[in-house]
Amino acid sequence: MKVLIADKFPDLYLKKLQELGLDVVYNPKMGEEDIANNSKDFNIIIVRSTKVNAKAIENSTNLNLIIRAGAGVDNIDIQAAKKKRHLCSKLSREKFYCCGRINHRFNVIS
Repeated sequence: MKVLIADKFPDLYLKKLQELGLDVVYNPKMGEEDIANNSKDFNIIIVRSTKVNAKAIENSTNLNLIIRAGAGVDNIDIQAAKKKRHLCSKLSREKFYCCGRINHRFNVIS
């Protein structure tokens, strides 16, 4: 599973994702258009403040999950996520915002 992290992210969590066997691409300097132009092959996109726009969601063929590591949801195009049948929910504690395909189940392991 291929993961794009497009914002600053703690090293501890980067290592945990890699230990799970995920192919992590860490590029904290990506902007909104960079994500849109490079989202095609990723299964998971993790952002903090960088926007995940409709183009990024529509261009993605393998995307299963968008994670907002922070408060609020104003940087994810929720309407585009709904069109691609993404289920959206908030997770407590760290205030992660997730959009996952309806036909998948995801477990968050701390």
